Amino acid sequence: MAVANRLLTETLRPKSLKTIILLDRVRKALGENPLSQHLLLSGHRGCGKSSLATILSQGLPTIKINASSARGIDTVRDVIVPHCSTLSFTQSVDENLKLVFLDEFDNATRDFYDAMRGTIEQYSDNARFIATCNYSNKITPEVRDRFLELNFSPQNKEEEIELFDKYKDRITKLSPRINIEWESDEVLDKFISNMFPSFRKMISSLQSFMDSGTTLVTNSDVNRATYSFIDLYKMIVSKSDPYKIYQFIMTDYQNKVDEVLESLGSEFPKWVKENEPSKASLIGAACIYSAEWQWKKTMLVDPVQALNACIFQINSIFSK
Repeated sequence: MAVANRLLTETLRPKSLKTIILLDRVRKALGENPLSQHLLLSGHRGCGKSSLATILSQGLPTIKINASSARGIDTVRDVIVPHCSTLSFTQSVDENLKLVFLDEFDNATRDFYDAMRGTIEQYSDNARFIATCNYSNKITPEVRDRFLELNFSPQNKEEEIELFDKYKDRITKLSPRINIEWESDEVLDKFISNMFPSFRKMISSLQSFMDSGTTLVTNSDVNRATYSFIDLYKMIVSKSDPYKIYQFIMTDYQNKVDEVLESLGSEFPKWVKENEPSKASLIGAACIYSAEWQWKKTMLVDPVQALNACIFQINSIFSK
């Protein structure tokens, strides 16, 4: 099947350590035997953490736990322990290992972390644990200390340039295969910069170009692709009926609370600067509300109410 007729997320899914895009620092830390210890893969969304965990699990009996939903002590007792305890005990890392993949590990409960402390140590001879997270500081120090943490986000300007160049090289090689050209090298640079460091977001945007029949990507195309929630941004800065905003959130965004709250402190300020420059002075307040509600949502039974409250607060200052 031609590349252009397939989902790019499937076509470009890395199958090996050789093909996955990693910072040199991360690749070096993995070494020749990545599963010689437990791994905590942290950093920005879309940088390859889950892809690396999937690659490392190839050929090993693996269970995947989403700690955002299955995050209580019952998961440890009823799922993780039985998976690990059925193994023959070995004294070294070999093909008999089983693997536990803990996705979104920073969203687990304190009880989960407490239960994991002993479980990781008990089965360290015959199982490896790979955890992924966006914010490792949310994980208890006692659990973090049991992992080798690899932060996928660039840590300095040099790493930003390194990762940017690797993304550009990959997209440059991919573009002819999906019948896409770039109006100029500057347009391609802007495309990468606006979505950096999320390679997944870049691939999703390339998919949108393909689906819309775009073959020559222009500066305008990049501007339209940059913002994930542009319809919501427009409502936030307008004098929209509050109930219409509420309906819009509940219909389209109640399953994207984390993504929207994060975008209000990252994408939204850039969108305001470009599209509502007269209101740029309000960007600071929007970022404060976004940060506050990313924290407060952890104390609510229903996180979508945090999203509603944050958006109504921002709307109240922008719509005056």
